[in-house]
Amino acid sequence: MEALRLPGRKEIPTAHVPGEDTVVAWIPALAGNWVGIVQQQQQTILQ
Repeated sequence: MEALRLPGRKEIPTAHVPGEDTVVAWIPALAGNWVGIVQQQQQTILQ
C-alpha cells in the first residue's frame, strides 16, 4: 500500500483540469488509502 499523500493546496483547485475521469479515479484512490490505514489500525488494536 502506498503511503498516504493528501492533495496539496495547488492540486485541489486544479484537479478538474485533466478531466472528469481523472477526478473520478482520484477520489476512490484516496478513499482506498484511508481504508487501508484504518484496517492496519484495527489489526494493531486486535494484536
